[in-house]
Amino acid sequence: ADTFAGQVAVSFDDMPKPGFTEVVLRRLGEAQIPATFFVVGRLVRRYPELLRQIVDAGHALGNHTYNHPSLVTLTSEQIAEELARTQDAVDRALGYHYPMPLVRPPYGLPYYGPARPKALEKVSTAIANHKGICVLWTLGTKDTVVGCTANKVVKGLKHRFNVGTGGVMVF
Repeated sequence: ADTFAGQVAVSFDDMPKPGFTEVVLRRLGEAQIPATFFVVGRLVRRYPELLRQIVDAGHALGNHTYNHPSLVTLTSEQIAEELARTQDAVDRALGYHYPMPLVRPPYGLPYYGPARPKALEKVSTAIANHKGICVLWTLGTKDTVVGCTANKVVKGLKHRFNVGTGGVMVF
């Protein structure tokens, strides 16, 4: 089993997003926190400058597919195409090849978690065949819930998160 005892990995999905990416980069910079930004290829094509800002700030990129589909509904070939198109969008935006072995399937947990072993196996195998590593998360911040506020996110994290066990946090 994966273990993150005493460590916290901060990650962001569905990036880059105008108005959000800039704020996140500023706050991460102020706190000197490195993060992984899982990018959607069609957003990269639309906002290449934001992608460059993420990389220039020293953060890592991960592949979050081109169109953000539920990968369980796709064939292995379609999954590979989603990943390849996103890689191409990133390479074009940066002007060089930026390897992205980390792949986060859209919708992540619970769709690919222990409750659905066949879905996890199918998606993980397709990602591995693309020379990728399937990265889920262990702690959702619930920042996409209607009525979410910064205080609610912090309160929820304090209640649910155990630094002793660590984990992968997703915003």
